Amino acid sequence: MKKILFVCTGNTCRSPMAQYLFNKKSATADLQGQYEAYSAGIFAEGEPASYGASKAMEKRQINMQAHRAKPVKEEEIKEAVAVLCMTAAHAAVLRNRYPAYKTKIQSLASYIGTGKDIADPFGGNAEMYEKTAQQIETYIEKLIEKLKGSQYNENSHRQ
Repeated sequence: MKKILFVCTGNTCRSPMAQYLFNKKSATADLQGQYEAYSAGIFAEGEPASYGASKAMEKRQINMQAHRAKPVKEEEIKEAVAVLCMTAAHAAVLRNRYPAYKTKIQSLASYIGTGKDIADPFGGNAEMYEKTAQQIETYIEKLIEKLKGSQYNENSHRQ
């Protein structure tokens, strides 16, 4: 199974929302069993998912109660087929920290072809978390479509 690693600052809001949304949506998008998402944070320290992120995901029938923030580790970057960061700044930090893997590290926005980073809702109100969740959900749907397209193209080239 191919691994995708989502990265944000603290791994309590954006990257876990991306992880859980990707795993739920990919299971029903002809990608089941092909990819699995994980998440980590540049400055993560074992905290649970933020209250706002958990509530935004509950609206989508996703339970993040078991989530605990974890720091980015080189081994996870090495194993991932893509390391997709919530901002271009996160991607720059990781490319600098792990130059051997710089070709697989980029922002989620860049990977799907849009220039808009995902802003951090940490400490914000429910509306901010919902807006962030909607943006991530849209990006995840575009990511899944891109992966389905690349999977199709890979298969068609093997014939």
